[in-house]
Amino acid sequence: MALNVWLVGFFCAEHTKIGLVNVTSRLAENLSQIQDVHITVLSQTYIRSGMTNYKNLKVIKASILDPALWRRVITLYKKENPDIINFHGISELAVLIVTLKKLGIVKSPLVFSAHGSIKTEISSLGKFVPPHLLLLEKALIRNCVHITTVSEYFRNFLSKTYGINTREISVVYNGLDKEWFDVVDCERSHKCKKINPIKNQKKPVILFVGIPSHIKGVDLLIKALGFLKSKALLLIVGNRNSFLKQCLAETSFTLNEKHVWVLENLPMNCMKCIYDTADIFILPSRLDPCPLVVLEAMARGKPVIISEHVGLKNIMKNCVNGFIGPCDGVQDLASLIDGLLENKKLIAVVGEQARKKALERTWEVVALEYMDTYLSVLKHMRRAYA
Repeated sequence: MALNVWLVGFFCAEHTKIGLVNVTSRLAENLSQIQDVHITVLSQTYIRSGMTNYKNLKVIKASILDPALWRRVITLYKKENPDIINFHGISELAVLIVTLKKLGIVKSPLVFSAHGSIKTEISSLGKFVPPHLLLLEKALIRNCVHITTVSEYFRNFLSKTYGINTREISVVYNGLDKEWFDVVDCERSHKCKKINPIKNQKKPVILFVGIPSHIKGVDLLIKALGFLKSKALLLIVGNRNSFLKQCLAETSFTLNEKHVWVLENLPMNCMKCIYDTADIFILPSRLDPCPLVVLEAMARGKPVIISEHVGLKNIMKNCVNGFIGPCDGVQDLASLIDGLLENKKLIAVVGEQARKKALERTWEVVALEYMDTYLSVLKHMRRAYA
């Protein structure tokens, strides 16, 4: 059947620090490739050059307080009459459309895709969470007929946080671009000079990718270094923020090539080389719905250690294609790291299984899973009004 879908949010398809923007843009591009599916993207800023030629892209930069914005959205809605409207995160456009729904102007069923929550996303940056944003997120979620989220773990989190029946929440894990599986010649890549000091040293490399923060568990990882028998280097691809400096101040470690090395602002091709240079990847987060960096590391054939609070644990088989570690206990985490670093054969075997698992999560697969969700919602709505 033909399907007309609006995707509403922030969209960009370059490798970016804004994870949600990257995810939703990939989804838009892959949904548009499905036969008989018409996708209209309503976006507020963050448009990459590659998407400006996207024929159904509507860039709306006006404020929600501008009456012209309301008129434009209403006119567009009456013209296109979408079968379903899918919000990706919180935006002024989402608030506007929910309001129009309450006024009876918008008739289409609304689906909210939660790639994270305001609380977890802002907390990961070490910032105060404004209460009005939490209320706004709750209002948007409760005015949608269905919710998608990125892991079983996060579905349970949303259900508990907002009192939603888990049957109203479906899980669609994030995906990867196929280029993440391509072979990269790091020796010839001029973009990868920053990692030469890492490649030239003989220590095993433990990799962490993300903003150093309490919610990402960087403090646990640094403390675990103190219990390691192996002389390993912790490589952090993130930034030298105050939280990281505070964690190091509480230990004997310093920011240098002997203990902890930090790299910032790396392009995608360089990131592939970073993963290839590492021996293992670790993300000991206290709450992380579906971090793409874990899938990226798996795609590069690296064994990953994650905490039980990382949503991707549900697609991972412990000790087969990754490790779900006791990350709250730093001594136990250190023992797991030591055991892995001492067993090169296990690193290779688990890394290969991780790569095979990651191959199951391309964006083409994700787009088809979203389609199944849309069709299921429409089928349920027809039954309800029959």
